[in-house]
Amino acid sequence: MKIGLLCEGEIDAALVPALVQRIARTEAGIRWPVRPDDVVENLGIRKGGYGQVQKAVQKLCILLDEGHYADYAFFLVVLDHNTRRTQTAIKKCIAARRSGNKFVIGIAIYEVEAWWLADRRNTLEWLGLAGAEHRGRYWDQDYCAEDDADPKRTLDELTRLSPTLQSRYGDGNTQLAREFADLWNSRAELGQIRTQCPKGFHPFCRKATAALKRHS
Repeated sequence: MKIGLLCEGEIDAALVPALVQRIARTEAGIRWPVRPDDVVENLGIRKGGYGQVQKAVQKLCILLDEGHYADYAFFLVVLDHNTRRTQTAIKKCIAARRSGNKFVIGIAIYEVEAWWLADRRNTLEWLGLAGAEHRGRYWDQDYCAEDDADPKRTLDELTRLSPTLQSRYGDGNTQLAREFADLWNSRAELGQIRTQCPKGFHPFCRKATAALKRHS
């Protein structure tokens, strides 16, 4: 099953496909390969921010109505929370097109790293910190990833504490995101992520599951 992905940057492009494959297997019961493809640059649009995603969606809607990309089951659009104008513009564009029902929109609050942090068990294990004593707010029982004002900073702090990683996350480390995605592909704790991110990931997971079942 081919699925198109339209997202803001390389971190999203690394993490979201792993989540979608996990959702396909555990939530939609799909046992054959699900392949989320990043289609932004395939459309001739340089990836880099929510404005580029809006341009890609607008161009894709036209192409879909002309019969192109017919081999794709549906398309996932993933944006950060602070993109309200872009979200509104994309929803308006989709609603005006015959192909509008082929889109699923996901909003990461505040950014996709929050979905990563929401899976505490896998995150701590990947960092080599599973079983470690309390070393900061990420260990607090009341920590909520969706309420984290700066998920990138939290990830950077965690990678600094890691005894196994050779680099830090900084403002976004694509290689580290890809390494974690390899683990997440088969082990993402979707229930934990839904609980930690009820406003963003939970509805995204529900809509993605419905779309996967519809096309299975």
